[in-house]
Amino acid sequence: MKHLAALFLLISPITVSAHASMESLYATTSGYLIDIGYDPAQPQVGSRLLLDIALREATESGESGPIADFDSVWVRMSRERATYFASGIAQSSIGPTTLVMSLPEAAEGPMTLSLRFEKDGEPIAEHEFDLAVAPAPQPWTMREYALGGALACALACIAFLARRYAQGKPVHAQ
Repeated sequence: MKHLAALFLLISPITVSAHASMESLYATTSGYLIDIGYDPAQPQVGSRLLLDIALREATESGESGPIADFDSVWVRMSRERATYFASGIAQSSIGPTTLVMSLPEAAEGPMTLSLRFEKDGEPIAEHEFDLAVAPAPQPWTMREYALGGALACALACIAFLARRYAQGKPVHAQ
């Protein structure tokens, strides 16, 4: 059992950074680097969408510097004149500032993700990103349920016959 636990730890993925397993959006504006990690890679209607929101000071070379000090970030997801989500989120004191949401069916298609970071009620950085939202997965049809049931029955028969064969019992009664 110890060996199995050790093997599990060895093959388990280890996250090194906040966005290691996520897609990321970046923008440099007003001396800041806006870094948005999101999961899943293709946001989907009705599924969980996780956003890790970070504001970093930009270095002279335009690379990521230390985390910038901000009080809150205004997040808005919209398309043309329709808003699907809008809220202010306080900066997290531990870990990334995170938003978890589920997008409504009407949000399918291209979306605009707008962010405005504020300090003492004044905006310090803002940017808009394009984000595509995929349609919800289609439910199984009656045909797919029937095929799944037939496959399950076939696998159960194969497992039964393999077990009887391994025990040395005849497959057919005599």
